Amino acid sequence: MPVGLRASVDDAAAALRAHSLASSAHHFLGVSAEGVCGIVRSTGNPDVLLLLSATLPPDTAAGDAAAAATALVGSACDRVRRHAADAAVVLEVGGADATAAGDSAVVDAAAAAVAAGDAGLVGLRMKAGGSDAGWQIAKKRAEAMAEAARARRRVAKKRAMPHNPRSDATDNLRIAGVRPLLPPACLIEDYPRRPADAQAVRLGRSSCQKILRGDDDRLIVLVGPAAVDDISASVEFGARLAAVAAEVRDDLLVMQHVRLGPSADGKWAGLLKDPAADGSYQINRGLKQARELLLQLNQMGVPAACDFGDTVTPQFFADLVSCAAVSAPTPTLRGLVSGLSMPVVIRAPAVVTEGGGGGEGGAAENVAVARASLQAASTSHQFFGVMPHGVCGIVHTSGNDDCALLVRGGAGSVADRVAAATAAATDEPLLVECGGPTTAPSDQAALAAALADAAAAGTLPLRGVALSAYLLEGAQPAGGAAKVRGMSVTDPCLDWMGTQSAIHGLAAAVRQRRAAQNGGENGGGKKKRARRGGARARSGHWGDGRARGGGHGHFAR
Repeated sequence: MPVGLRASVDDAAAALRAHSLASSAHHFLGVSAEGVCGIVRSTGNPDVLLLLSATLPPDTAAGDAAAAATALVGSACDRVRRHAADAAVVLEVGGADATAAGDSAVVDAAAAAVAAGDAGLVGLRMKAGGSDAGWQIAKKRAEAMAEAARARRRVAKKRAMPHNPRSDATDNLRIAGVRPLLPPACLIEDYPRRPADAQAVRLGRSSCQKILRGDDDRLIVLVGPAAVDDISASVEFGARLAAVAAEVRDDLLVMQHVRLGPSADGKWAGLLKDPAADGSYQINRGLKQARELLLQLNQMGVPAACDFGDTVTPQFFADLVSCAAVSAPTPTLRGLVSGLSMPVVIRAPAVVTEGGGGGEGGAAENVAVARASLQAASTSHQFFGVMPHGVCGIVHTSGNDDCALLVRGGAGSVADRVAAATAAATDEPLLVECGGPTTAPSDQAALAAALADAAAAGTLPLRGVALSAYLLEGAQPAGGAAKVRGMSVTDPCLDWMGTQSAIHGLAAAVRQRRAAQNGGENGGGKKKRARRGGARARSGHWGDGRARGGGHGHFAR
């Protein structure tokens, strides 16, 4: 079916980016008509509309409304044409800040554009009030658009639906196939968690929880390659990390960040979906490799942090994860966060700019959206999930209070990024991500050092940092002919020496901050360090008090 991608006129670039992605084939975890999860292969959807919210500022003077509306509609259509000449645009009026006069001006401007021959402006979406007057206004606006369409005197380009020999079929028209997905229970049986692994996870979660709540004065350090591309290299990195983590355990909680998702540029789907990196999408193999890697890290005593982007994959290996990272701008992902059994850092989503900036590591990020997600995650949610045997279910959560903000501080100089991170710090626990697609290793190291200085001086209420780090410095193209082991295939990374230096610098900052706090208490009396351990730790997948409902397995464990 046709699909509308909603965005504001000012943020049309985000909808354009999604428009380009939606027209191509994808692989994802879905559910069949029988309620069993599977690996879905889509063919792409060419019938995608850009649903742009067009609202004039409420303080626009009545005499300026017509000109402002014409400029708003014209700039939106021009912006779309420059990036997607065949994209169809529907303007949406009646936003939260809209005024009746402003909406009427926008409708008049849209009608004028249609009458002038703008073939890409194909519709108007508006809200009609429940009163008779509201219906009359909506009728008048609809008649204006109809007259404009007649004036254009053309037949709209018909967007043919895909041919299907079953004339009565109305669903799965763009699904090329569904392959079997290994049930979580089978994977866990093949790669079981030992009691020692469970203890390591509980300790990692408990320590992370206490730091986020302010009961432990250490810093959290999430460190690892921007994308896991080589299991043996990731295990080697984990072994090295275990040694340095033991050296600084009184000052830092060091966790290996295991990122299994797609690269920021979208050229590689990531280890989880495309472990062979050849477009074969052997997702079952990717799930096995991910669980095996997490087991090895826990056996080495290295707590693991993972990114989650859907409600299915946590069932396969969340029992081995001590901390999760989620970008949660949608209700479904906010529900996911509210049900995860471990602390979660919520990443501020990037604001995509017209020139292609933004994205992961771009110049702007929406901290307000991340903060709203954090607040929503503390409440109960319901969403569709999967149970251990691969059957779908309705998940009821109880909320997750162990959440923090994860920001990058935008772009610009190191000082600018520290200032932006400081501005983002309010009452919520804050972590700062130092790496990114456009961040050179030297800049990442400088930012980590500056954050350490700010934390030591007490000018930034920092709870942790995230470092993009691997065995070798820099990055290489994904799928290159001569792949270099231990070098990132996505974002530039610190090498091992730079990683060690950054970690020890952060540990020194904690000691300096602690000494300053101790010296200011009781005439220089020594402050007793926050005790670690003893807090109730949660284990399992969704549940252990955060997910409710009947049944067995990970939902109700």
